Amino acid sequence: MNISISSSRYGITGLVGTLASLLKSSQTPASHNITVICCDWTSKDKNGFKAALLSYGANIKLLDVSPKYTFGHLPGLFGDWSTYTRLLSPELSEGRELLHIDADLLIKFDVSALENFNFNGKAIAAVSSGAIIKYSNDRKFLTSACELTEEDCYFNAGVVLYNLERWRKEKTYQRILAFAEKHKDSIPVFDQSILNALFSKDFTELGWEYNFPWYPEARPSREKQVAAKIIHFVGSPKPWDPFGRFIHYGYKEWFDYTGGATFLSLKEKILRTYSIRRSIARTVLKRIKSRKQKSES
Repeated sequence: MNISISSSRYGITGLVGTLASLLKSSQTPASHNITVICCDWTSKDKNGFKAALLSYGANIKLLDVSPKYTFGHLPGLFGDWSTYTRLLSPELSEGRELLHIDADLLIKFDVSALENFNFNGKAIAAVSSGAIIKYSNDRKFLTSACELTEEDCYFNAGVVLYNLERWRKEKTYQRILAFAEKHKDSIPVFDQSILNALFSKDFTELGWEYNFPWYPEARPSREKQVAAKIIHFVGSPKPWDPFGRFIHYGYKEWFDYTGGATFLSLKEKILRTYSIRRSIARTVLKRIKSRKQKSES
């Protein structure tokens, strides 16, 4: 299976957990062709990453990319443009299909099952779980700038399966660059807005279990946790973030796959905590509110 994943150096902890879970769930880890797009990693980062996954014997290629060079004119996420490499990854891949995954997942099934996927002629496959544009954060942009309606489908871009044959034939990357340049001052949800703008009416639906969202304050049912093939730790804080073990209900699930390994220095942890301080506060308040409601019921 052709697989790509990317992150800045601040996302390596989540990336290692994602790949460790993928390889543990695979019957033949060496059969996967994995490209890791390294966004401004240091030599120390790469050595630590290799050491963490060495025992799996996987075929992993590290590729240096500076996403700010190509996508720096677009909105960044906490000063990070690595999310846009999802748009670049098909250009770096060969074969018939490519599975691009976010660096904040737990993968609990053998992804080889997605090889030779039937796209039914569509450009990509992704998970919407019945979501529509009306309830998305980029509703206004997609309906006003992209000629879509509020009732059109909306998918999460954390797990995307690309039809590379169509991608190359239709020169999709060039279309993406042109679209991004045209709307550079109004794109609200980064690369996810771009992909939905272009493919809301041109994707094959994957089942909900291939991208099950787990929010920091949420406590999904055990049945959902077991049935999910891919768990997506949406939003911040992540289980591996500072204080994650105390406020994220998914910490144990993540720890069971990774042993809690982290790749950030103390200084970097402090900077990360500061950058997501509002998200941490919101999560704590939501948990307090939830406990209060339970005690009153």
